[in-house]
Amino acid sequence: MVALVDRPSSVQAVVNITYPVEMNIDHPDYLSTRVLNYILGGGSSSRLFMNLREDKGYTYGAYSSLGSDRLIARFSASASVKQVAADSAVNEMIYEIRNMRDKGVTAEELEAAKANLAVLSVVP
Repeated sequence: MVALVDRPSSVQAVVNITYPVEMNIDHPDYLSTRVLNYILGGGSSSRLFMNLREDKGYTYGAYSSLGSDRLIARFSASASVKQVAADSAVNEMIYEIRNMRDKGVTAEELEAAKANLAVLSVVP
């Protein structure tokens, strides 16, 4: 489903790609999905952030999240982008999601994510 609200006077467009997933804290892939999400959109060194902000200059930030729930969870990738770059931002976000699915992650990305997530898990 695609929802589009045309607001020509807006200077920014909100892009949100969301998909329901089967995930809860007891799922065997729970921890690995946390690491993958961190690499994709969990911070200022993530693929989405580096592509949409640092490389393309479309936004101040682009992030993703993976929520867990007893019944259903959701994956979400989002950014508020320059209005004229909305279509390009959607393409780049989908590119990064597919690229991770098709090519996986690098050893450097994996080690950095694991180190950052370990630090985040001990901070009160």
